[in-house]
Amino acid sequence: MTRYPFDRALCAFIELAAVLAYGYWAWAVHDGYIRYAWMLLALIVALVVWDVFRVPGDGSSKPRVPVPGWVRLIIEAGFFTGAGTSLVATGAEEAGVLFMLLVAVHYSLTHRRVLWLLREEETAAD
Repeated sequence: MTRYPFDRALCAFIELAAVLAYGYWAWAVHDGYIRYAWMLLALIVALVVWDVFRVPGDGSSKPRVPVPGWVRLIIEAGFFTGAGTSLVATGAEEAGVLFMLLVAVHYSLTHRRVLWLLREEETAAD
């Protein structure tokens, strides 16, 4: 799928911000030395969930675990909603709202990709 440079930059930013939001949440809600372990675990889990489950043909890399487009959209919705909620839960309400607005802008710019992901299963069966 062809993307414009602005959208690619926005996509990279919100993906990185989401992973960091999970790490920040883990850091903020735990005390002592255990917060380092929770932060590292949150970052790793976020990165694995984001990177492992992909749709063939969506992006440049081959998926480790191929999933249908609608499954990927559910993963993305949960991933980004969880990141925004994590920011709000740590007391960074403005950052959480801004993050979710950027996610909405991203999906409005990539509406063709969303439609393709929803139709992906139909075209794979043809």
